[in-house]
Order: sequence, then structure tokens, then C-alpha cells
Amino acid sequence: MKLRQRLYKEAKKDTQLQLASQLAEIEAEAAIEISKSNSETTKKLIAKREAYTEMVFAEVLRTLNEFTASKDYEAFLIKKAQKMAAVCSLDGSAFLIRKQDEKYAAAISSAYGHQCEVKIDASIAMGGFIFENALSHAVYDETLDAAFKDQHEWFANHSGLIIQ
Repeated sequence: MKLRQRLYKEAKKDTQLQLASQLAEIEAEAAIEISKSNSETTKKLIAKREAYTEMVFAEVLRTLNEFTASKDYEAFLIKKAQKMAAVCSLDGSAFLIRKQDEKYAAAISSAYGHQCEVKIDASIAMGGFIFENALSHAVYDETLDAAFKDQHEWFANHSGLIIQ
């Protein structure tokens, strides 16, 4: 009788150990499958977020191109040049503009109201200008390129398209 009880206890213990081992294995496999599924879902969400972002900024770029081709663009440059005069009204300043905006050089210079130079800068693609003053070492990037880049970063942080 004692032998039978001892064998029963050992068999029960072995069975429980095997069951626990199999359950742990099943749980580990399930966790791996869930992780794979989450990873695939995350990849799909990231691709969708990037597609939405590209779509939004393609429209922004189209709108900016329309703006720089409009009559309002010259007034925008003049207003920005006048603001630069309020910030840094020193002679010897320079406005760096894109080649397409060369026709606005006189208007920018006049709006600034101080002795300045207006030069072409091939690095400016979208519009606006970079203002520099060598005496004060002041540099103000008022380009649409910089604003576009800043908005890209802002959109990534504030659009609500965050994947956790």
C-alpha cells in the first residue's frame, strides 16, 4: 500500500511537472506569435502614417508653390524685410534669395531701408530669404524651406499620428 501511494505521488508529481513545462512552452510560443503580430501591425501603421504625412506635405508644397507664384508673395517678402529692419537695422546687411526671386531684389532692399546687398543663394529652393549682417553676426533664416522643415518636425510631434 505504501509503495502504491508513493508511486502515485511520484506519478502525480511527474505529470504536474510535464504539464507545467508544456504550459510554459505554449505560453512562450503564444507570446512570440503575439509579438510577431504586434510587430507586423506596427510596421503597417508606420507605413500608413508615413503615407499620410507625405500626402499632407505634398499638398503643403503645392500650396507653397502656388503662393510663391502669386501676387501676395512679393508683399510677403516686403513685410519680412521690414521686420528685419526692426530687428537689425545695420548697414552692410545681406539678403540671400533664390534665383527665381531675383525680380524682387529691389523691393526687398527698399523695404529694408538701409544699405544692403541682395544675393542669390542656390541652397534656397522654396522661397523667402536668409538675412545676414556681418558686423553683428546676425543670421535669420526666413526661408520657406526652413519653415517647411520646421512644420514637418512639428507635425510629427503634434499630429496625433503617434504609434505606441
